Amino acid sequence: MDVGRLPSYVFENPRSAELARLCLTPQVASATTGQLNAVIDALAGEMRNRRAVENAFIKLDLPDYVELRGYILLMGGTERVYVEEYRRRVENRILALKVGSLLEFLRQLLDLDGLPDYGDIVQRQFSDYIAAYPFNADQIHFLRAVQNIFIRRRRLERADLYDPPLTAFGQDAVERWFDPTQVAEMLAFAERLAV
Repeated sequence: MDVGRLPSYVFENPRSAELARLCLTPQVASATTGQLNAVIDALAGEMRNRRAVENAFIKLDLPDYVELRGYILLMGGTERVYVEEYRRRVENRILALKVGSLLEFLRQLLDLDGLPDYGDIVQRQFSDYIAAYPFNADQIHFLRAVQNIFIRRRRLERADLYDPPLTAFGQDAVERWFDPTQVAEMLAFAERLAV
């Protein structure tokens, strides 16, 4: 039937897809006049866009399995381990790692001690940020507390500036020590770090 040759966007639209599927089933023979009129209204204009042949692709929703057999040589070729056993060992090692970031994961998994962890990177970025502006001692102390919050939560929102532990500086510490432009720059800086 020609409906099967309509463009894929017709089948992606919920209303037209329902009517197109009706045409492709035996129930079209017992469709009401209203249903047939709805089919005409929805699909007649698209008939000029139909393909010359029906879509040859069939969608199969089947899981993919790769069967590997054989063994791997470990320890310089002295230990033979079956592929399935090796995969199980690697998965167990990865699952045993308890890390907080991708950098920490890679550093532990690959034993890369030279790769800095997330906390080190954030501390370095905050140090550069603080050095770039003429902050006073109170502002720097506050920003170091913000840094610690950011390392734990990995994000910073405006409301966080008014929540503990930053309330230890006073309820209005943000307004006392930073003007609105500085607050906006601080939040934008944190947003760049979170990405």
